[in-house]
Order: sequence, then C-alpha cells, then structure tokens
Amino acid sequence: RLHRQGLAALHIGVESGSDSILEARKKGITSAQILDGLWRLDKAGIDYYLTIIPGLGGRTFSRMHAVETARLLNQVHPRNIWCLKLKLWEDTKLYKEAQNGMFDEMTPAEILAEERLLLQNLTVTDCLFEDTTVLDQFTIQGMLPAQKEELLQAMAYLLSLQAM
Repeated sequence: RLHRQGLAALHIGVESGSDSILEARKKGITSAQILDGLWRLDKAGIDYYLTIIPGLGGRTFSRMHAVETARLLNQVHPRNIWCLKLKLWEDTKLYKEAQNGMFDEMTPAEILAEERLLLQNLTVTDCLFEDTTVLDQFTIQGMLPAQKEELLQAMAYLLSLQAM
C-alpha cells in the first residue's frame, strides 16, 4: 500500500546484524525481524538505504559484529550501505559503560579494520558502499561488487599509514 501511494525508498538504521549486539545495545529488534522487514520492502518494490555502525560491538565483539552484519546484508538488496562512525554521547548508557570499562571503545584504525572485514564478507550487488568518517578524515565509496577490490585496497593502504 505504501508503494502504491508513492513511497519509493527508505533510509533505515540497521546498525548491526548481530543479535548479541542488538540485544546488548537495547535496540528492541532482532536480525530476523530486520530481515523480515527488508524482505517485505523487496517484495513491495521499495528501495532501502541502510546505515550500519562499525565499532558498535567494541573491541571484544568486533569480528562478530563485522561477520554477522555482512551475513545479514548479504540476504537483502540494499541500494546503499553507509557506515556511520560510532559516537558515544555523554549521559547515555553506552558512554557510561565505556567510562566504567564495560565497553572497550575502538580506535579509528580498529574501526576501519572491522569495516574492511565486513566488506571482505559482503556479496551484495548493485549497491553503493560508503563511509564518510574513515579515520575521522576521509571518505571512501564505491559500487559493489564492481569496486570492491578498489575499496579493500584503499582501506589496506589507509591502515598501513596508521601502522607507520
């Protein structure tokens, strides 16, 4: 009905494909519910642009966050995947957890490494992948799968500069 009334696209903050991270961050939704909603949009012919947040699992769950988010994204058809920098806002639960040592916030280089792992595991097609917050100073973007290797090389290069 929404499509018939003119809705053509939505921007959706998926944030993570990991049930453990979604639960820990109190998002109130599971990966299965996210998939169901996105599949319904596919069926209705409504495009969607997804935001994910590298670093949301902290250092401890970085690998799980990357792999499980890629797993979720590979099951749907996003027009765009936008990686948005994790920001810890004062007076939030996550900020307080970080202050108390219960959330191990990642450095910009660690977040880029996580994002690179996510990209390595992505198999989406006809999708713009972008991050406007790389290392707090760069933007990367490219179409998947055509520019996947270029994106991976750019990330590897930026990470090598951080190691110097």
